[in-house]
Amino acid sequence: MANTTGGSTSSTTKKPAHAPATTGDVEKEIAQLRADVASLTETLKSVGAATARDLQGRAYGKRDEISDQLRVKEEEIKERVRENPLQALGIAAGVGFLVGVIWRS
Repeated sequence: MANTTGGSTSSTTKKPAHAPATTGDVEKEIAQLRADVASLTETLKSVGAATARDLQGRAYGKRDEISDQLRVKEEEIKERVRENPLQALGIAAGVGFLVGVIWRS
């Protein structure tokens, strides 16, 4: 009697999941990663530019708002000086005196 085994060998072999990739596979992955990085870079540039434009617009708006407020205050001060010139002169002299005292210290 001949001793035979019931197992059969397969002519196709599967790559294990941890098998090393071929050079072509690695090159394809590197090319894809480069494309992804380039795409992300462009997206970040456009988002950054849009954010910068938005912040610049807000800053110009605030600058204009503050400038308008300063003009209004300037007109109020000029009106008070016209109404009470001696009081304004006294306040200016007092402030000048205080600055001089502090400056000498």
